[in-house]
Amino acid sequence: MGEWARCRRLWICLCIAVGWCQSVAVADNKLIVVAEEMVPYQFHQQGELHGLSIEIIKRLDQLVGQTPAIDIYPWSRAIYLASTRPNTIILGITKTQARLAQFHWVGELPFWDELWIWTRKENLQLTLDDWPQRVNYLTSLPRDDANIPMLESHGFIRNQNLYITNGFSQSIGLLRKGRIDFILSGRHSFAYLLEKMADDHVIVAHSPVVKSAPTPMAIAMNLDSDTELVAAYQAAFAELKQSGELQAIVDKWLD
Repeated sequence: MGEWARCRRLWICLCIAVGWCQSVAVADNKLIVVAEEMVPYQFHQQGELHGLSIEIIKRLDQLVGQTPAIDIYPWSRAIYLASTRPNTIILGITKTQARLAQFHWVGELPFWDELWIWTRKENLQLTLDDWPQRVNYLTSLPRDDANIPMLESHGFIRNQNLYITNGFSQSIGLLRKGRIDFILSGRHSFAYLLEKMADDHVIVAHSPVVKSAPTPMAIAMNLDSDTELVAAYQAAFAELKQSGELQAIVDKWLD
């Protein structure tokens, strides 16, 4: 094979390799939706996804003309993908002050999961009515939980009275074994977790956490997502809200 032929063959191989890499990059950045499993927002039933947030995102997809895959992950994985992978939509994310600049916000959902203190049944007599009292007890939350900054702002210190785990199942395990005193979580979402884990009423709701304003749940997109795609979903959400269809979906699931 002559020198020119070898160079030509090398050039062809290089072009194929570059084209393949570009195709992989495009495929890797295709639009996807991620969430954690949480009744009644997004959950599996007879092998299919159902729920309030699922119905909303599918309606938004129709308005935008997209058909992204919807994948259910543990929360730490879902929030990681939404934080690092372009063109990723995340459902059921609380719109906290710390997260405002970290995502594009498609829209706030017109409901919230009231925050409650959860403890063992025999601990119902514990005085957990305010933060100066709560800080004297031990608690735990999963990594990347939106309520960790609030706990830390009220004096909780990691590895002293605040233990970080890889998921709610681990935190619940600590509470069941009496290694912590309470868990801070949503009234509806945490009740579902206990039901899923077949908890035998060892853990019960203690009292609500009074806050100045509720933290809204929302739909968000990765900060490096395609700007036209972000704008399209934001416009579709605004249309859904203005038409009253968004509220009708919420009322259907939470009535």
